[in-house]
Amino acid sequence: MAQSQNLIINERVYKPGIYKTFEEFKFNNPSFIFNYSIEQIYKPYGSVLSSGSVNHYRMNIDKPMGKSIGSVFGFSDGTNIYVNTSNSTLSPKLDFYKIDLLGQYCYYEFVGMNNIGGSNLLQLVRNVIDIESGKVTVLGKKEVKKLIAKDKELVAMYEKEEKKLDKSKEYIKKYNERFKSGQL
Repeated sequence: MAQSQNLIINERVYKPGIYKTFEEFKFNNPSFIFNYSIEQIYKPYGSVLSSGSVNHYRMNIDKPMGKSIGSVFGFSDGTNIYVNTSNSTLSPKLDFYKIDLLGQYCYYEFVGMNNIGGSNLLQLVRNVIDIESGKVTVLGKKEVKKLIAKDKELVAMYEKEEKKLDKSKEYIKKYNERFKSGQL
């Protein structure tokens, strides 16, 4: 129980630094000092019928320094937390995604490639990270329902939504709030 008090979701201040692993992120314990600027990259997605954009972020770090640090889970600038769950080697071209700490599930979005009918389409991808296990789940309608399944009332409300995926973050946030308050 004492360890759960140190979870990053319970912290008001994030330690600036680079998280090599999920465990470092989970306990707000970065292993490298963060003293780099962040570049915001505008990433469009979609088609003529449905489109939008998501910001991706890059750390302005030189290639040799990134290579010496190696694979990373993410970083914090002290205000926000950015992740790249591919555990890729840090480089100036590595994209990170700002996360929202919603409780047990931490939410982030990015633009990913999907091959539909032989053509590549950039689409919005919604993910959550389970703060307990580190498991990353790509959100679809079924996955959202599984995550909120203990709250039958919330599942029923979600079922009635027209654009379910557009509301996934909102429903996961409501679920986490109800769970934290002891309503479930």
